[in-house]
Amino acid sequence: MFSVLNTKCGMNCLIATGLFTSMLYVMLNPNKDKVHRDFEALLDDSQRELYQTIVRERMNLYIQGLVLGLILGFVYLNYVSTPDTRSACIFTIIVLGVNNLYYGVMPKSAYMLPSLTNQSQVEAWLNVYKEMKHRCVLGFILGAIAYLLIGSNVAGAGPSKSKSKSNNSNASNNNSKNNNKK
Repeated sequence: MFSVLNTKCGMNCLIATGLFTSMLYVMLNPNKDKVHRDFEALLDDSQRELYQTIVRERMNLYIQGLVLGLILGFVYLNYVSTPDTRSACIFTIIVLGVNNLYYGVMPKSAYMLPSLTNQSQVEAWLNVYKEMKHRCVLGFILGAIAYLLIGSNVAGAGPSKSKSKSNNSNASNNNSKNNNKK
């Protein structure tokens, strides 16, 4: 199963798959909507307005990071002589890695925690934070496992039928040559 890591794509595609599924799992998970709704239900009007402002700002930062990552990824692809699976995985790492890095290091104008006024709001915000972190990590792990399970067939790390047949025919040809010599 881990022989896929010894291929030309190996670790690059494992990381790329993990990053990609992490992004999808965070974006498409319906449970996070419930956690966010539960949190928003505890906010007063001014806190809700601040929360929506923060959400819009974070979405803008995410999109800016994605655009920057795409630009750098296409610059990389421009310098690759023959695009293949490995270069596609490196492209994905560049795009999503730059996206995550950009989002993480860019300054934010406001944070939600200082505006919370009671313990139930703080606990609900902690639930939002934990849910998002959990989804991000779980998505990466699921993607990595999926890559390990099916990646060997896609990346060519597993035994191919044509190789096995050619090896068997070579072995039988060698046996017949050895028998003819005797």
